[in-house]
Amino acid sequence: MEYTAGAYTNKNESEDNAMRQLKFKYYMQHEDTGIITYTIYELEEIESYDGIQIPHRYFIFQRSQFTGLLDKNGVEIYEGDILPAEYTKNGKNYVVNQIVIWNQEYCGFTIGSCYEDEESLSEEIAENAAVIGNIHQNKVAINLKRRNDHDN
Repeated sequence: MEYTAGAYTNKNESEDNAMRQLKFKYYMQHEDTGIITYTIYELEEIESYDGIQIPHRYFIFQRSQFTGLLDKNGVEIYEGDILPAEYTKNGKNYVVNQIVIWNQEYCGFTIGSCYEDEESLSEEIAENAAVIGNIHQNKVAINLKRRNDHDN
């Protein structure tokens, strides 16, 4: 162990054990048009002299944290993102859109919907799902949809 700049570090530390990347997605809305956009900042950028750059006539209305996970397409997963999940109930297959949230009780990110209990957002779940939008920019209905069901 070596003490440098207020922290102990292990000289033999591998990249796998390096500090996790802290990123935040700031959602901004234009005052007049209502257009929603976002910018991603790493913590170092936020803490820098320049800080967050807000375009003229926009205001920040939401901040979402990067989970540290990528979906099956290599897309970064943020708090508020929507991931579809499949499950079976009463012998029928369903697809439900689950929302990524921070769960204080679990001290971590979870996914869940009104149809399923929350579960921890794991690397395995992330690698088998694809982000289809987020709750801030997409008006995606969080509805239960039957899959391969032809009898309405």
